[in-house]
Amino acid sequence: MTTINPYALETLSNFLKGKVIIVTGGNSGIGKAIVETIGRLGAKVVIDYRSHPEATEAIEEEIGELGGTCIGVQADVGKLEDLQRLVDEAVSRYGRLDVMVNNAGIETRTSILDTTPDDFDKVLNVNLRGVFFATQYAAKQMIAQGGGGRVINISSVHEDWPMPNNTPYCVAKGGVRMLTRTAGVELAPHGVSIVNVGPGAVATPINDSTMNNPELLAKLNAAHKPLIILGGGALHAGAAALAIAERLKAPIITTTAGKGAVPSDHPLCLGYVMGREGVWRLLRESDAILCAGSELSETDFWNDEVVIDKNLIRIDIDSSVMSRPHSADIAILGDAREALEAIAHGVKERVAE
Repeated sequence: MTTINPYALETLSNFLKGKVIIVTGGNSGIGKAIVETIGRLGAKVVIDYRSHPEATEAIEEEIGELGGTCIGVQADVGKLEDLQRLVDEAVSRYGRLDVMVNNAGIETRTSILDTTPDDFDKVLNVNLRGVFFATQYAAKQMIAQGGGGRVINISSVHEDWPMPNNTPYCVAKGGVRMLTRTAGVELAPHGVSIVNVGPGAVATPINDSTMNNPELLAKLNAAHKPLIILGGGALHAGAAALAIAERLKAPIITTTAGKGAVPSDHPLCLGYVMGREGVWRLLRESDAILCAGSELSETDFWNDEVVIDKNLIRIDIDSSVMSRPHSADIAILGDAREALEAIAHGVKERVAE
């Protein structure tokens, strides 16, 4: 059973109580954790599953013992008729549909050179086509019944982060991300919102082959190249930045104003970049995850159409951040060393996931 922060229990329970929620792929992995959590918090849950009915029955029994309400519906999200039947059964049983969680996913673990048309179709049918039409069918029901609703797409960090030898999966997840963004704009006037969640590797059956193989895990980690960019405001936080860099095995580049924040002969120091255009190029072309310093918090950097899609953490270590509080995710005033070190562990988890 998933552990929930006790401080969030009351708020979540108030929000979820009585809500009708479909969770695809709901009898294992992430889907199972979602079902267990929302079920015991008062939601009326429809567990979609394709196989292992016994696992679904066990979850139904578990939630029932906790006073929750749920039903299992066997449906293959790769088949449109099954998707429509899934929505219809939810409405038939509970009278409406409030939330659709598109969680089901599969993979073939094949590269661009090895993937057959059948491999490609198999993955895309479930991971992208299924999500597209589940969103459509759910949204039509939500609009018809009134009161709006929400679609939650469980994508993956691999919507952005390459995973060698799993190309169809990455392609599908990239599509889910853009589906969420575009359909979100289209459906907002109807009161239907869409959220995209991109988790990293989780200890679920789909990841067993990678997590139990050191060679595969090393290849996956090598595919992501984080970069730390330090601005002038980080001059007094060089030691903390190096501590983060060493944990992440991430190189550091400084701006001209930040030159001297870290020793130039340190193995992780790649030197410095001059001018705003140089910083902009780094933000657009790298997988930068930590940007610190006042000149890196200017709003126009973050409005760039490419940069805005990046998974960046913006930290302002300049006290003048108080005059532009919108420009940073985290504002640090005074001595930044302790604060940056406190962030380091969370940054590491973000990269490793």
